[in-house]
Amino acid sequence: QLWHAITGGILEYQESRSANWLGQGLIGGANVVESAALENRIRAYVRESVARSPFNRLDLLGGLPVADEPLVGFASGRDQVIGLLKTAVGPHHLSPDEAWRQAFPREGPPKHLSVIAFVLPFSLEIRRSNRKRREPSAEWVQGKAYSEAMLNEVRDGLVQFLLAEGFRAVAP
Repeated sequence: QLWHAITGGILEYQESRSANWLGQGLIGGANVVESAALENRIRAYVRESVARSPFNRLDLLGGLPVADEPLVGFASGRDQVIGLLKTAVGPHHLSPDEAWRQAFPREGPPKHLSVIAFVLPFSLEIRRSNRKRREPSAEWVQGKAYSEAMLNEVRDGLVQFLLAEGFRAVAP
């Protein structure tokens, strides 16, 4: 494998302040995060969380970085492409609406539902260590374990960040 990416889970959040906050956006049409300032704050939060995470260094391997800069994207929770994941992954995969209903069972579906997805690509050093090998390198094996822990840390922190911004959030 030339590189390994961890998908940052999907975060759904419902606008709880002004109805103007969500609208047309980056990917897939309506109900996508529109505010460039908020998008930038979310991206900065994810970048800073990865940079300061204790799981982003392989201490036993000289402090080798685990992840390069994360990729962050936004989409409507009702985008048809997101709906295809249930078919591709399996029936156990929750759609954004299903995840929201599971987290908030006493409420109806939210008017606006958006998804924030992030990817933590392995660092160049880890990718290089794993090239032209039949079995995973030690760097890749340790990086995989650390990246899973970092993913959980960043995902949970992002939910807290959104809550502090006044939005309701869930990370299935």
